[in-house]
Amino acid sequence: MELIDTFFNWSILVRSFPILIRGLGNTILLGCAAIVFGTIAGLAICLMRLYA
Repeated sequence: MELIDTFFNWSILVRSFPILIRGLGNTILLGCAAIVFGTIAGLAICLMRLYA
């Protein structure tokens, strides 16, 4: 058995591909939510420091 067969089992990869795609969608969604909430929190902190 070669090294590539040990670490990259293509039959398992093909079966788990839908799960990986769903995880990618969740990661992108979480990243976008973090950007939005981070921008809102940063703006709020900036305005509090500006007017305090």
